[in-house]
Amino acid sequence: MSRMQQLARIFGRPTLTTNIFCRQLATTADSAERYGFLTDIVSGPPTQFGFGKIANLAESSIVGSSGQTVALVTLTSASNEDLDSTQKSNSGVASCLRQRCRQASSFAPLTVDYRQRHHAVGKIPSNSSRADNQRPTNAETLAGRAIDRALRPLLVPSTDSMHISCSIQACPLTGASGGYPVALALNSASVALRNRLQESVAAVYLSVDESGTVTVDPPTPDEDAVGGLLYAGTREKAVMIEFSGNLEESKLEDLVKFAHGCVQPLLDIQDETKLMLQESKSDNTVDDALLLEQLGLPIPAGLESVKSEDSVPIHSHDDEETAEKIFEDALEFCSKHLSPASLRLFGFTGDISPNKDIADNNDVIGIHDSSKDLLLSKAVRGRRESLFREAVGSTLEMFKSETSRNLSFLDDDTSLLHDLADALHSELLKDGLFVAASTHRSRADNRATGTGNGCKTIRPISLEVPALPNVVHGSSLFTRGETQVLCTVTLGPPSDGIPVNDPFRRPGAVVEPEPTLSDELPVGSLRYLRTQEYLESDLNSKKVRADREQTGDSGTLKERKRAFLQYDFPAFSKGEVQIGPRGTNRREIGHAALAEKAILPVLPSPGDFPYAVRMTSEVTSSN
Repeated sequence: MSRMQQLARIFGRPTLTTNIFCRQLATTADSAERYGFLTDIVSGPPTQFGFGKIANLAESSIVGSSGQTVALVTLTSASNEDLDSTQKSNSGVASCLRQRCRQASSFAPLTVDYRQRHHAVGKIPSNSSRADNQRPTNAETLAGRAIDRALRPLLVPSTDSMHISCSIQACPLTGASGGYPVALALNSASVALRNRLQESVAAVYLSVDESGTVTVDPPTPDEDAVGGLLYAGTREKAVMIEFSGNLEESKLEDLVKFAHGCVQPLLDIQDETKLMLQESKSDNTVDDALLLEQLGLPIPAGLESVKSEDSVPIHSHDDEETAEKIFEDALEFCSKHLSPASLRLFGFTGDISPNKDIADNNDVIGIHDSSKDLLLSKAVRGRRESLFREAVGSTLEMFKSETSRNLSFLDDDTSLLHDLADALHSELLKDGLFVAASTHRSRADNRATGTGNGCKTIRPISLEVPALPNVVHGSSLFTRGETQVLCTVTLGPPSDGIPVNDPFRRPGAVVEPEPTLSDELPVGSLRYLRTQEYLESDLNSKKVRADREQTGDSGTLKERKRAFLQYDFPAFSKGEVQIGPRGTNRREIGHAALAEKAILPVLPSPGDFPYAVRMTSEVTSSN
């Protein structure tokens, strides 16, 4: 039985198999010529998608396969139940106008939950209940955030009268060997979303070693590689670039170009799968009149026997055009009256004419001098924006009284009027920010006022080291404008490192450091102690041998994460009230991983510095 037949039997109808882009490169010389420093390419496994057999009650269910790695991704959606019956029953121009206001909202109701399954790699969970689906690990949270970052910018705004919330559940079913499961889950999620995305997005993971050999979609990131790149892109654009390692800028540019070529055949197979899904999609619509007739219940007058999905009203083209025209006229009216205020909101004071050549200052990067001009605080800027929002509401009332259009339905639906004011406010802020930054080079906090160089000016920076008494091993206080972070470093024995329990992690080869003289070894390290003869008996004891298994002296150092950074973003740093107890959220985990990626490559090797290093970054003020 072929691989495709096996997948069809287990997971449903698969599409045509597509090899990864690097298989199309004829020779190593060709790849080196086209992609600079890359000397050799290890091609990734073929990728394909299946559907129609598993999780059919979900709105969309895709099983992705890349070699021996298989991932199940499901999509479910629900309407916003907070809307009242008046909003739900709106039709005609009012309902179309509400749809247009929803489209202007920047909020995308999407949640992504990525969960690893221990059975996927033939392991039993190590927790007390030996069960999956406990609290998400950091690795799962970071994978979910990566998928979210690639999909969210491409989501199509809701077009019905209710906001639609989408939930994506992704989990690798097998992952012992094959493609990178996070990239496979992202590709499968793109297929599952179908027409909810403006265009398809595909992802690939590249691992590069010191010789310039790039491996496409390895099962897990190679810890001995000099760089790892998770890339997501469309046909023409890059959507997400997540890199960790130490690589020259020119080489990283070559790697990104290569990654963009790798996603092109994945986009082809995604588009093919979406067409097949469209053709095989079952009719889930309902006919209310027919159902009432079947139940023997009276059919209300005026209820037509027309199929409708989720009771979404069907609007005429004329109503949509009228609603769009009302929105455009209201936006033009508000822009005419409030455009100068929107520019002042983002720092333009009128001192520089839009036609004045300010190119001479564009390359000058400086630090704002607070002794001449004080920066606007976060509280002041927030109040300015609130006053601007009130002005938008007042201007909209003027538009209602002066326009020749019949807007009486706005008097009957205050929530629609509020939504329209919010949408106009959002559009005016976008336009004001763009013009102020691109034309006048100004910023909302009034930095470098009147110079036309606000976009190249940094808020005042200060740094205090140490910031705390010496009982803390290392500390610093970083301040930039109103943003302030207290950082600490604590050293400990290697056993204080974080145990690595990721079932998908593949241990890398541990390279023993070259032996050096005892006086060159760090004092307190286990290898230093081994040079002292009088401790020989202790080192042969069972306890010390057990300790070596934990500390890494036995060659298993990578089973513990010796250096890690933790990020804390409390409510008081934003001037908000904390309600109830709080734990580490997804945002804090993601920011900690981002800072950690920048620091780990420059730390000394474990052989030269065999300590556990805990770094903390506590935000005390955020602006």
